Amino acid sequence: MRSAVIGCGNISRFHFHAIMTNPLTELAAICDVNPELAKRKAEELGGVKFYTRVDELLKNEKIDALHVLTPPHLHKEVALPALEKGIHVLIEKPVALTVKDVEVMNKAAEKSGARLGVNHNMLYDPTYRRARDIANSFAFGDLLHAEVFFGFDTRRVIGANGLEGTWLKEMKGHFLQDLFPHPAAIIFDLLQNINTTHIIKKNPGGDNILKEEVRILFDAQNATAAINMSLSVKPDIFTLVLYGTKMIARVDLSNMSIVKQKTWRRIPKAFARGVDSISQSMQMFGNTICVTAGVALKRISPTAGMTNLINAFYTSLDKDWPLPVSGQDALKVIELSEKIWK
Repeated sequence: MRSAVIGCGNISRFHFHAIMTNPLTELAAICDVNPELAKRKAEELGGVKFYTRVDELLKNEKIDALHVLTPPHLHKEVALPALEKGIHVLIEKPVALTVKDVEVMNKAAEKSGARLGVNHNMLYDPTYRRARDIANSFAFGDLLHAEVFFGFDTRRVIGANGLEGTWLKEMKGHFLQDLFPHPAAIIFDLLQNINTTHIIKKNPGGDNILKEEVRILFDAQNATAAINMSLSVKPDIFTLVLYGTKMIARVDLSNMSIVKQKTWRRIPKAFARGVDSISQSMQMFGNTICVTAGVALKRISPTAGMTNLINAFYTSLDKDWPLPVSGQDALKVIELSEKIWK
């Protein structure tokens, strides 16, 4: 399959790597409105063809799949012509800013026979996959509650001018709306028949949009859940805690570690507390050694979830399997996002 990438910003390097290391596809062309950036990236990629207009790329190149990495408010504008031509599309999160845009793209894909995939990469993150397996295990019991905390330090990516000159100004929820699909996709993956019960938006920084907070409570058929997002908490944090009838699993998605906590029923309670502390400490120590060694030896990557999802996307196209995350799957996330940031 021949692939093209629209948008050569920071996220593009992970898509380029996944495409160029996947035997099912080849990178045919790239496109960015910035001609200098497009040319530089093309040279770095070995002289691949580059364009500054999407319509010219679609006219001149025979493409099987298109990666859309533009700012979210432009996703539909870029993806729709490709979908109408029967070209498969993989869109970065969030798939769009409105339910209407997602529905338009889904209908176009259905009509032409193209496939619309969405990069909810956390669902293919190895640490999350391990946590999901734990939650589905007999040893864990039934899931009672899931809680995600996502804290992001905006100082890493924002300069003295704040959001001025950035596409984040096009989003009512700014940073939080852009990041929301990460925790939301996890909750929608774990729970069935979800109802949003309560949404709280706060800003300890007053009118400072770089200090925004959001809390969301969920009630579902099988469990309850909560999402906590913060631009004020320091340092960065992305954790998932799974509460089961037999076990608690504390998942650190940023540091790629899981610590399991269970009841020690056959020993005295006071002694059990010490055993539990030792058990958790040993797990943390083991996680630290394994992750440090894995990263040093390049056997573990913090971005493995993205590579895994992109590989799964091409495998699904090749074998006509269900997509890893479809436009219809992503619609649930955008419905809630639109409800939060009306």
